[in-house]
Amino acid sequence: MALPLSYGGPVFWAIALLSFSAAFIIWAQILECLSGGRLFHGAPFGIFWQKSTGLIIISAPLLGLLGTIRGLRIAFDGLSGQMENLAAGLGEALISTKDGLILALITLIASRLLKYLWERQRGAKGTING
Repeated sequence: MALPLSYGGPVFWAIALLSFSAAFIIWAQILECLSGGRLFHGAPFGIFWQKSTGLIIISAPLLGLLGTIRGLRIAFDGLSGQMENLAAGLGEALISTKDGLILALITLIASRLLKYLWERQRGAKGTING
């Protein structure tokens, strides 16, 4: 089932884009760990991965909060008019908040797990390329 473009408002789609970025980075890091550091030749990708996941972990809840504020504004605008606007605004607020927090939590857990595996692998070999 395809989602309409109005689903969750524009903030939802920004969070969805961050989700795809996080999934790509996490899968690339998993492949890097499984290849023993030979896929991306070690540290430069590791640094990129840590900074990218950190940015996603910080920005996802902030985008969710932005969506909450936007949705509540729509909801309060709806108080003076139609009840559909109230429901749509509250729905947008809840969707963006939930999605932002879920993305941040999943990315945080995956990045910490992969960092642990990366450091464990480096410790077992001395260096990632060794």
